[in-house]
Amino acid sequence: MDDREVAAAAFMTGSFADILAPDVIVVADGMTLRGRDTCALYLAGVLVDLAPNSIDAESINGEPGLALRRAGHVVGVVILGSHRARIDHVWLVTAPEKLRSWD
Repeated sequence: MDDREVAAAAFMTGSFADILAPDVIVVADGMTLRGRDTCALYLAGVLVDLAPNSIDAESINGEPGLALRRAGHVVGVVILGSHRARIDHVWLVTAPEKLRSWD
């Protein structure tokens, strides 16, 4: 299983703390969050709100990432950054106007 598949599995199960670095930073639609517990809780909440029925490993702007889809439409994209054994940066876009090109 490659890193994106591991991240996709974590997104599907909500087990983010297992893959996030202690000092992870999440940038989501103009907001910045820091720390494993805060970021894991936020990402779990995003999953509940977006309710994707598929999460696919994709290249996003040339970076490893995930496309979150519901009923065939992209409801979020995630770019993952890692320089160590765990993910230390997550960029998340859920704003519909920024996702139009994905459908």
